[in-house]
Amino acid sequence: LALPAVPVDEPGVDVIASVSMIQATQAEHDAILAGTLSPAPVVESYQGTSMSSPHVAGAAAMIKQAHPKWSPAMIKSAMMTRAVTKVVKEDLSTPADPFDMGAGRVNVGRAMQAPMTISDNAANFAALAGDEVNAVHLNIPSINAPVMPGRLTTTRTLKNVTARTQYVRTWAKTRNGSTIQVSPRRFSIAPGASRTVAITITSAGPVGEQQFGRL
Repeated sequence: LALPAVPVDEPGVDVIASVSMIQATQAEHDAILAGTLSPAPVVESYQGTSMSSPHVAGAAAMIKQAHPKWSPAMIKSAMMTRAVTKVVKEDLSTPADPFDMGAGRVNVGRAMQAPMTISDNAANFAALAGDEVNAVHLNIPSINAPVMPGRLTTTRTLKNVTARTQYVRTWAKTRNGSTIQVSPRRFSIAPGASRTVAITITSAGPVGEQQFGRL
């Protein structure tokens, strides 16, 4: 994930949502149910998980309809790897970082056309859920290393979900003092096949300072 150079969006903030009947009194509820009172249209401005959860669930349902055989983890991967990262913070000017936006703003059309997915299974999630050191090795489309010894190597397995051979060229962007290297840098994946790559991260950044990168 990267800090965007040209911020153009601020997703998930101040979304207008209908909340009719939620603020009604008990007497009003009874009257509405009895048909003697029509509920007044009430809208509120919502943000955060109150809006992101139903929006992402709806997006996932659309992607599932387009790809019935995809697992929930594959759908999540497609949404993350094809998300829009040129978004900003609430002040409408400061570029958002991954703590603000996660993978970015979901783009359903792009996610449906994802050429590859990176996904793990429930058993591995259960086994590594409480392991801060080794959870970094879960096969998910992000890398979070809360314990960084200066140099870390992990792997990711990419699955070609298309009917064509995919040719991949990797690149990385990091802050000064940090590097990301992928081995192999260039490779191909046959239709329906998978390929595992090694990702090595090094950093000489100050202890306790969060570093972000994009791969």
